Amino acid sequence: MNDRTKAALIGGLIAGVLSGLPVISGCCFLWAIAGGFVTVWMYMKNAPTPMALGDAAKLGAMAGVIGAVISIILGVPFMMLGIGSAALNNPDMERAGIGAGVLAVGGIFGLILRAACVIGFAAVGGIIGSAVLGKGSAGAPPPPPPPGYGGPTGGTGYTGPASPTGGGSDFGGPTAGGGSGGAGGFGTGS
Repeated sequence: MNDRTKAALIGGLIAGVLSGLPVISGCCFLWAIAGGFVTVWMYMKNAPTPMALGDAAKLGAMAGVIGAVISIILGVPFMMLGIGSAALNNPDMERAGIGAGVLAVGGIFGLILRAACVIGFAAVGGIIGSAVLGKGSAGAPPPPPPPGYGGPTGGTGYTGPASPTGGGSDFGGPTAGGGSGGAGGFGTGS
């Protein structure tokens, strides 16, 4: 199992379990964002380079799909308990079946909507994670040095001060080969 899959499983588990439990599932979007963020954090811990936002969104969406499946698996029993309880508490038993059917269709629609939201918000959590944890990703390059910085333009290196005798090298003697070092240059002789 590679690092991406491990991270997606952990983030999906966080998003799915917390989004599927009835009491705390009201913060479904928060849990999905947290799952996507944790997924990118887990992956970037060992990644040598910063993660692009598109890759982070894909990784977050992968965690969101896992979280959506877990959320649906956890949500179906609670939905069935709610439908059954609503049917049993209905004093008009002849119409209880119709009410239970309407609740079932609404519950299934709600589960599908929750799954789509978990996937979408987990992708957003992945993008946020990549932006926040970007490992100092290279933004704009540093500005170039100002003109004239570092010596005269077009030069090929250090020329040194002019020789006091007007000839020879900068080291006080004639250049090897009998040539002149000129105005402060290292002579090569000719």
